[in-house]
Amino acid sequence: MAELTLREITARLVAQDAEIAVLHARLAAAERRARRRRRTPWPRRMGGALTIALLVAMVPLSILAANPFTDLTGGVHDANIDAIYTAGITTGCAPTEYCPTANVTREEMASFLARTAGLGNNKPVANAARLAVANPVAGGATYAANDLVRLASNIAFDKVLGTADPATLATVTITVPVGGYVLVEANTSVYNNAAAGCICGVQASIRETGAITSSDLQYTTLYNASGGTDSNSPLALSWVFPAAAGQHTYELRARRYSGSAVITTRSIRMTALFVPFNATGGTP
Repeated sequence: MAELTLREITARLVAQDAEIAVLHARLAAAERRARRRRRTPWPRRMGGALTIALLVAMVPLSILAANPFTDLTGGVHDANIDAIYTAGITTGCAPTEYCPTANVTREEMASFLARTAGLGNNKPVANAARLAVANPVAGGATYAANDLVRLASNIAFDKVLGTADPATLATVTITVPVGGYVLVEANTSVYNNAAAGCICGVQASIRETGAITSSDLQYTTLYNASGGTDSNSPLALSWVFPAAAGQHTYELRARRYSGSAVITTRSIRMTALFVPFNATGGTP
């Protein structure tokens, strides 16, 4: 169930109050008809009772489970008091009292605000349409929740590995809206197509395009025991890169560093996942 804002909750409560008034009128009419039919046969009398039961069933359960306060004034603020009680923003001044005309101290105001904002151990009750990054300023950029976390992927096919400098096997590009981190994963299978047994070493790395050094290295050794039969080994790498706002491209690079067999990578898959915040809720 989607969370509602306080304004939406209040609007619903006002609408439900109107519905309850209509239901009360219908119930009163049904009771008058029931009194007129007291001496009618039993099957006809059951019709009025069933009508009342159906009308009661139409009342939302949230209305039946109202706040426990017995000292409300019956004024225009009662619906809002019920709304903030249901949301967990207020607990009242006593188990069954709200003290609607009492003054609010600064320490009590702190509890109201902390519960409203979901600070400390309080559960969030606000439904924000837009999100800001750490230390937001007035007029600063805001983002929809589904616009911050982003995912990009790419698939490449067979590549033959040489013994020269590492070749780029696949790339993935992702646009970062604000500072944060990008998790990059690369997966492929390395095949040894030698006609005879061969021990062949493969060196692979993932890095951001243009970076001076690789960020991660993984080695795998392959051996083909019988001629003409493919020997393969899975190769999987992952690394977390700090990323500033803007476009970033990451690449999977590999080379054969030993052996003379033809080494091929197949079904190369790369994925980049952007995460907007670090452990303290800020940018890197």
